[in-house]
Amino acid sequence: MNGYQDELSKIKEILKVNPLGLTVTDISRRININRNSVAKYMDVLQISGQVEMRSIGPAKVYSSSQRVPLSALLDYSSDHIIVFNSDLVVVQVNDNFLGLVHIPREELINMTMEDAPPMISRNPELKNRILEGIAGKDSSMEVKLPTGEAGVFLNTKFIPTTFDDGSLGVTLVIEDITQERVASEELERRRTLNEMLLNSLPHPALLVGRDRVILTSNQVARELGAEVGGLCWRDFMQGDHISEEAKGYLSKNDDIPPWAIHCVFCLADSALDSNKPQRNAHIEALGKMWDTYWIPLGDEVFLHYAIDVSDHMKMEKSLEALHRSAITLSTAKSRNEVGEMTLEIIEHVLGFNWGGILWVDEDKFRAEHYIGFDIPPDWTLPLSGSGITVRAAKSGTTQLVTDTREDPDYVPHPEPNSMETLSELAVPVVVGDEVVCVLDVQSFQTEDFGDDEKRLLEILGQHIASSLRRLKDENDL
Repeated sequence: MNGYQDELSKIKEILKVNPLGLTVTDISRRININRNSVAKYMDVLQISGQVEMRSIGPAKVYSSSQRVPLSALLDYSSDHIIVFNSDLVVVQVNDNFLGLVHIPREELINMTMEDAPPMISRNPELKNRILEGIAGKDSSMEVKLPTGEAGVFLNTKFIPTTFDDGSLGVTLVIEDITQERVASEELERRRTLNEMLLNSLPHPALLVGRDRVILTSNQVARELGAEVGGLCWRDFMQGDHISEEAKGYLSKNDDIPPWAIHCVFCLADSALDSNKPQRNAHIEALGKMWDTYWIPLGDEVFLHYAIDVSDHMKMEKSLEALHRSAITLSTAKSRNEVGEMTLEIIEHVLGFNWGGILWVDEDKFRAEHYIGFDIPPDWTLPLSGSGITVRAAKSGTTQLVTDTREDPDYVPHPEPNSMETLSELAVPVVVGDEVVCVLDVQSFQTEDFGDDEKRLLEILGQHIASSLRRLKDENDL
C-alpha cells in the first residue's frame, strides 16, 4: 500500500513542476513505471478530482487540478453549506449552516440524512435531490422554512462532489433569498394592486418610467397594444407618433437610438420635472381623438391615461352644424318650407337616411315630408291606434326604441315588400300646448339610436317649433 501511495505522490509532484501537462508515456519515462500502471493511477487521480485531462489530437494530456480544498471554501462562503457522502452521512458543514439549524458541529458531523435537521429530513423532494446529486445530477430548488411572519426562503443548489479517495457525495449550497423573495412578492403585490386600480378606469391607463418603459397597464391599454416591459411610444402608440428623425433611425437600425424617443405630443418629462400634472387635448391617435394626461408619481414614474373624446367632439361638431343649419328655418315662409328644410337637415347634417315629419291632421298623421321610403300620398296613421309616433304625440315625450320587435306599438311602414326597421326615434314638436308634428327617424339596425341622437333630434324639434310658432304669429297678425 505504501508503494501505491508513493507512486501516486511521485505522479502528483511531477505534474506540479510541469503545469502544461504530461502524457502517460511522459510520466512513465520520468518515474520509471510501466505505462499500464501509470494509466491506472491517472484514472484514480482523475476520478478523485486531483488531476485534469484534456485531449490534444490522439494524445491525453494530464495536469494538476487547480482547485481549492472544500474545507477552505466552507469557511469563506457566505452561503450555508452541508456535505453528504454516498452513505448519506454528513461529513462537512460550515459555520453559517450551523447558525441556520442551531445544532453544534460535533452533533451534526456523522449524522445521517434521516436524522438531519427537519428542513432536510422532512422534505421528500430535497432528499430525492440529494440522492440525484450523489448520482451525478446537479440541480437546484427553493425551500421555505416556516420561521417568523413571512418565513425564510432558501435557494438550495445540489452539486455532485468527488472526494480525494474517489468516493462520491453531494454538496448543498444554501443561499438565503428571503429579502429578494419578499421584495419580489411585495413588488408583485403592488403591481397587482396598481393593475386593479388602473382596471377601475374605463380609459387606457399605464404606469410608465421616465425611460418610457411600461411598468403596468390596465386591460383597456393592453387591448390597444401596451405590454409590461415594452415601450409606450412603440407598443402602445405603435411607433406612429415619434419624430421623423427617430423613424428614420429605426428604419435603418435594429436598436433603439442613443437619444430618448417619445411621442411628439408627450408631456411626460414636463410633468416629472415640474412635479405637476400635464394635459394635452384633442390628440388624434389610434383612429380616435383623445384628451391625454400625465400625472407624476415621484421623479421617475408617471401615470398616463387618455380619455376618448371622439364621440364628444363628433357631438360638438354636429351641434354646431345643426345650429348653423337650423338658422335657415327662421327664414321659412310656410309650413311646407319648414318641412323641406327639415328634410335637408335630417339627411345632410344629422346623417339619417330614413325619416321625416309626420304632421298632425285632426285625428291622424300625414307623411308629407319623408325620405328613404316611398309612402303613398294618401297614407295616414290614425292617432287613435298603435304606433311609436302615435305614442310620442299622445304623451308629448320622446320615444327611443332600440328594438322595434319588442315594442307592441310598432307599426310597419306602408311601403310594400320592404324590410322592417329595427330601431326608431320619435320626437314630438309642440307649439303652445299642442303637438303639431312628430320628427321620426328609423334604422334597419337595432340600438342604432342613443342619447346623442335623441338630443340632436330634440334640438331640431325645438327649432322647428320656433319656426312654426313664428309663422303662426305672423298669420295671426
